[in-house]
Order: sequence, then C-alpha cells, then structure tokens
Amino acid sequence: MLSLTAVVLGASEFQIRLAPNPAPADLTAAKELAKYFSQIDKSKQPVNIITDNTVPEKGKVIYLGQSEKARKVFSLKSWDLRRDEIMYKVADDGKLYIAGDRTRGTLYAVYELLEREYGVRFYSPDCKKIPPQAKLALPARGKSYRYAPFFQGRAVPFEILQKGPEDWAAQMRQNGYNKPKTTAFGGNDNLLGWVHTFHKFLPIDKYRKSHPEWFAMLKGKRITGYGQLCLTNKEMRKEFIKNVLAALAKAPNTRFISVSQNDTLNEYCTCDQCNAFVKKYGNQTDLLLDFVNEVAAAVKKDYPKTFVETLAYNYTVKPPQTIMPAKNVAIRYCSIHAAVFHPINSETNKKVAQEILAWKKIAPQMLVWNYVTDHHRYYQPHPNWHVLADDLRFFRDCGAINIFQQGAYFAASHIADLPEMRVYLISKLLWNPDLDPQAIMKDFAEGYYGPGAPAVLNYINSMTAAIKAHPECKYNSFALNTDPWLDAKTMAKTWNELFSTAKKLEKDPIYGQRMAYAAMPLTMNLLERVDILKRDPAKRLPELQKVNALELIKWCEKQIKTAKIIYLSEIQYKASDWLAKRPGSFIVQKMPFPNDGKRPAALPEGTVWYGWDIEKIAQLGTTPDKVGVVSDPLACNGKAIRQPNTHNAWYLKMTRLPGGLYDLYIEARCVPKAKTFKGAAFMFGNYPAGPTRDIAASTVAKPQYQLIKLGRTDLSKAQYVWCAPVINNTLKEFYIDRVILVPAE
Repeated sequence: MLSLTAVVLGASEFQIRLAPNPAPADLTAAKELAKYFSQIDKSKQPVNIITDNTVPEKGKVIYLGQSEKARKVFSLKSWDLRRDEIMYKVADDGKLYIAGDRTRGTLYAVYELLEREYGVRFYSPDCKKIPPQAKLALPARGKSYRYAPFFQGRAVPFEILQKGPEDWAAQMRQNGYNKPKTTAFGGNDNLLGWVHTFHKFLPIDKYRKSHPEWFAMLKGKRITGYGQLCLTNKEMRKEFIKNVLAALAKAPNTRFISVSQNDTLNEYCTCDQCNAFVKKYGNQTDLLLDFVNEVAAAVKKDYPKTFVETLAYNYTVKPPQTIMPAKNVAIRYCSIHAAVFHPINSETNKKVAQEILAWKKIAPQMLVWNYVTDHHRYYQPHPNWHVLADDLRFFRDCGAINIFQQGAYFAASHIADLPEMRVYLISKLLWNPDLDPQAIMKDFAEGYYGPGAPAVLNYINSMTAAIKAHPECKYNSFALNTDPWLDAKTMAKTWNELFSTAKKLEKDPIYGQRMAYAAMPLTMNLLERVDILKRDPAKRLPELQKVNALELIKWCEKQIKTAKIIYLSEIQYKASDWLAKRPGSFIVQKMPFPNDGKRPAALPEGTVWYGWDIEKIAQLGTTPDKVGVVSDPLACNGKAIRQPNTHNAWYLKMTRLPGGLYDLYIEARCVPKAKTFKGAAFMFGNYPAGPTRDIAASTVAKPQYQLIKLGRTDLSKAQYVWCAPVINNTLKEFYIDRVILVPAE
C-alpha cells in the first residue's frame, strides 16, 4: 500500500477511496485514475488515494472497488457479476462509484470512464490523447454506465502489443494471450500448454524409441518426427492423461488446458485400428473427440472448473458425426480456410459459416481462432478492414466466448500493414463488436498520424475499394501477392500520395517515423511489383517515372533497421533476404558467391552458369532424423545435405539466391533400401512463385550426383527455394550437393 503514496499530490480535493481487501488490479486502478486525473487537470487539483476507511471523506469523493456502499448504489443483490463486467455511477450526493468484476473489472471501468467521460485515448504506448480541462470535475449526478463484454477471452497477438508495456495491454482490454502477465494489470486467461500440444504432453524424443506405436502411422510406417498420435492406442492415452494431470497439479487454477493436434495438414494416423474407428463412427473429428473426452473425464475428477480445449482445425474442422464433446470440453474453431476479404457470413464463406453454426449446436464452450493479417507477408497490403466487425458479430451470434485474432506477432513489430491501427481497432471491436469501425479508424488516424491521417485513410479506402472490385479473389490469410486485385493505376496513385506525405513529415519528431512505417507496406509491395515499377522508368505510369528504385530500397532498409526487424512473416522470411533480392529486379545483380566445382557435364560447353555448395545458401529448420550437413566424398566440396525419407517437412530452405529469371537445377542422389524401389525421392520448388516438382527415385538412385531441373523460375519473387523428402518406405535417404543457376536469355 505504501507505493500508493507516490500519487498523492497534497491536501485532498479528490479522494479515491479503495474498497476493503482490494484485488491487485484495484490498486492499479486507483493509481491509474490518479495519474490521468493529474494530467487532465490544468489546475493541478490534488488527488489522494485512501486505503484506510476511518479517514473522513473530504472534497470530491470516488469510491473504487467492490464495497458495500457501492453495491447499494448500483442496486446489486450481490457482487456476482459477469466476467469482466464494469460499472460506474455518480450518486445523488455527487460521489462517483467505480467497480467491476474481479480480478480486472474495476481497472477496466477506470479506463472506460477516462475514455467515455474525459475523451482520453490510449492509441499506443507512445501515443495517448489526454484532453486538458481548466478545472477537473466529476461527471454530472446521475451519470452512469454498465457493460459486460460478450467475449470473455480477447487476444490480438501482434508483436507491438506482446512486447509492449502492461498498461497498454490492459487499456486494450487484452486478457487472452500472455498479456498482461501480472495480476497488477489483471493478468490473463492463457491456455495451459498453449496450442498444438500433442508433442508437449507426449514428447517425441522421450517416447519414440520405447513406444513408436504411440505415434501416427503414415503409409505403413510410424512417424519418428513431429506429427500426430495414434489416438486409438490405449496405453498412449494413459500416459498422455498422466502427463496432463501432472501439468495441472502445478497450475490447479487453470481455466483452459489445451489438448490439441500438432500443426500438420492431413498426416493423421492411418493404422488399422484408427481407420476402423473412423469408418465406424464418422470422421477424424469423432476420433479426436473420443480421445479428448477421455482426457476430459480424468481432468474433471480433480479439476471440475477446468475446460479441456481442442481444435477444430485442418482435418478436424468438420463437426463429428457420432461422438459429441463432453461438457467440460471447449471447441476452438480455426477459420484458416476462410476467404479473408469476404465476411464469414457471406456466400463466399458459406462452408465455413455452416461449420461454425454446426459446431455451435454441440460445443459446450465455443472459441474461435481467427486470422487477421497476411501471414505469408506481414508487410503486404491486407485490406480486410471492412470484414473485421462483421466477423466478430457473427462469432458473437454463434455463441463464441473467446476470440484469438492472430496477427503479425513474429518479429514483425512496426513493419506490417498498419499494426498499431489494427491492434487498436480489433481490441475495441473485441470489447464491443457493435462499435462503428469507421469512426474508430478515423479517430485513431487523426490521433496517431496527425497531419498524415488523410493519406493513411485514403490508403485504407483505396485498398478496400480495390479488393471489393475483385470478389473473385478468395485468398485465405496466406495471400501470395496483390497482383490479381491491385491494378497499376490505383497502386501508383495511392502510393504516391502516401509516400509523399511520409517524406514531407519525415523530420517531424512525432509523426515522421509513424508515417514512414505506414508507407512501408505499399512501398515494399511496389518494389515487388516489377510489372508496375518496371526496370525502364519510361515504361512506367507518370506517377512512378521519377522513382529511383535503388534509392527506394535503401529507404526501406532504413525503416527496417530502425524498427529492428528480423523476420517479415510467420514462416521466418528474413528482412535481410528481402532486401538482398530487391536490386536484382532493377539491375543486373552480381552473383553472391564464386562457383564451386566444375561445370555440370549435362550443361553444354559455353553455357553461362553459377553453381554453389548447398551448405553456403541453405537455411535448416528444426532438424529431426539427422537432417543436416554430412561428409560425402561424392560431393564437389566433400559435404552435402542429407535428408531421410521418413518425413516430408520443408526443413531445407535456400534463401541466399540472387533475384532474376533463371533455369534452376540441383544436383542430387538417393539411396534405396533394396534393389526394388518405387515412387518419388524428393520434391522441390520456388516458394511462392513456383514451379514445384516431384523427382522420381529412378532419376536419382544412381552412384553419382544427377543434375535435376526445376525449370525456369523468377527468383525475384522467391522467399526461398525449398527441398523436402517424400515419405517413401523403399528409400533410405537422399543427398543434395549443389544448386545450379543458368540465367534466362
């Protein structure tokens, strides 16, 4: 309590009187109210925080928290409130009462009071609007407000929020994903285990050697890497339940624990027992729920208030046919297949909406994992502004009580499509989906971007109009590019206004950097659209003819460095790789490395070619089954990358390649298990521009390395070139020696 004296300003004109036994967030609420009152009031009236109810009332009195006096003022029979419910009221005697649900409702009520009655805005950690008053007064007598959010769990996991201060997370009413961390700002309702927990509660490295039968069978073989479980295995279930209960014993007050499939597509178990179960009961969701229900039954015995959460995701997105979720099972529907530029409740997304409505009928608790950014390229213009409120209203009408709005959370910071505005807007709509999104965006733009607001709002409106003009674009949240919907004229005109505004304001100490970040998405996309920003300026539209592409790349590099950006997407696309590729679209780029080894014999003499040891340009992800660099006397430099044919994950990505149009080859060989073999050995391609190819084992099952052609590909549009195994029981492994590039004529 002594820490509260820091906000006492002198002889009392305002008294904030805390209720007995305040929650940690109630103490914070008192300090926050005193702090902002002192900033609003030009006359600097003192604010005292009273924690001893024997101190007599004096001056303007504010009762804060769940007291008996407050209960009577609010005409409540008890303090049994809805989750995160808030209320404030000025009684007939002029005293202000502020309260809410524990643990965080009173704190939220303070923020709501400041916003509604005093015009305060919490736009971002470094941008708050605090309108001054000549002499601060309490609201008029009889003034009251009471509200309970429908969504009990609210999360907008953008990096700027996740790495931001605790107070801003609370001001955005966040409580659903790791923020705020401390109870002082209300804490959070985070999931125990978080998500994709099969491998967390049954670690692969711990069990795969002793119990390979506990893991999914694919094409007749048990997986040995990241993947799903054999859900019909009774012994596996016992061990899984034991581990879940052990986790709950360390966190007995957990509201939700995640028992959810790993993050793969259709790699569920296909053993005889699992296939027979699915055939008998309906689909893969029936099998998942049978497993989850058994876990939930064990949880219920010792933790009756805990829900076991699982995913309706990928191969379990369809509702079950026979086995319904137990009463303590929560279903989180993942809208990953939705067309993100169309409302969920539209003809385009009819299938998704029908699935959600079907789940609504059977889910004891309905939760939603929604996608609100472009996870393929965080920085790409993503005009879904017009669907955000509609989708949340639909989720509310379907009974979803917890919403996770997955955003640009992975090392993206400010270099995304207006992340500050997205966090603010989506947070407001999660709190109350009936608010007007256009009014919120206008208010935010004027407060955050100042003189740059018209250009930012025009950018939003132009991009939204452009996507609406192309209803045939049915992208999910991994849109590859803007080519199909953003025409040259719209891009050129909108970019010119936005970028020129950013340049005019670049020396402004408040708005300069904010506008530079706001201009980045369209600028970076313009540099990728070589069909619009052509190498020859004379062939461009008038608005772009004076643009120096290389200088523009340097400008982008400056913003990326200022924001300390490492990755530009969920798939760990490095900002350094993006910058390295850009000049190749506008100049003849120098090759990054000298050639390794001799010219491949299959290339005609005189061919211009570049060939590099795979180790120089490869990026290896998590490497199970000894994926990685090995000694190989057959390789040109004595080393190669080995990949076993036991998985099909994209662990090998080649990122250090020049931009431009090339015929692309790799030198590879594979090792069969026996003389008889069949099928493909591996697959590779340019992501996302294409093409991709499956390479037959017969092509590379030879003593020496073989030159394998991918085809002609534009590396300026490549995030990376990938190479992955094919699960093939007739093969042991394959090796890659070099990458070969032949410039297109």
